[in-house]
Amino acid sequence: MKPNPIKRKRSLGQAMVEFALCAPVFLFMIMAVIDLSRYVFIEGTMSHIVRTAARYGVTGETTTDSSGTALTWSQSVIVEAQNNNPVPSMIAVSGVSTSFYIQNVTSAATYPTDAPVGEKVLFRLTQQFDFITPFLHLLDGTSDPFDIVVETIYEIEK
Repeated sequence: MKPNPIKRKRSLGQAMVEFALCAPVFLFMIMAVIDLSRYVFIEGTMSHIVRTAARYGVTGETTTDSSGTALTWSQSVIVEAQNNNPVPSMIAVSGVSTSFYIQNVTSAATYPTDAPVGEKVLFRLTQQFDFITPFLHLLDGTSDPFDIVVETIYEIEK
């Protein structure tokens, strides 16, 4: 039996319609997986940066900048965080802006100039995250970038 040419044209049209219906959903899912992977990578890297800076900070040590000027304790912790950032193009660590934040939990003083022994100190890193997947940013109800916040509390030792 010979295949009917009219039936063949109909099946080709059916395949195009199915592809047109399924392709956007498939592409959306792939982009969402990429976004989730980016989020997990950035959050994990930020966690590493905060833990490394906090481990340095609990020693109470200070360092110097490139010109040999002595830095305060909080500036030294920020420099340590910047030095341990494997992807500076993706994660900005700065003490000037609000992206890296150190707070003395006991006295609630921001950016302590020295490291008092026995004090609990909060180390927080905040990074804005922009979704590349269309409409995924609407999950939090705004069109603003999503903030990733990683923090840890350590007790100062010497």
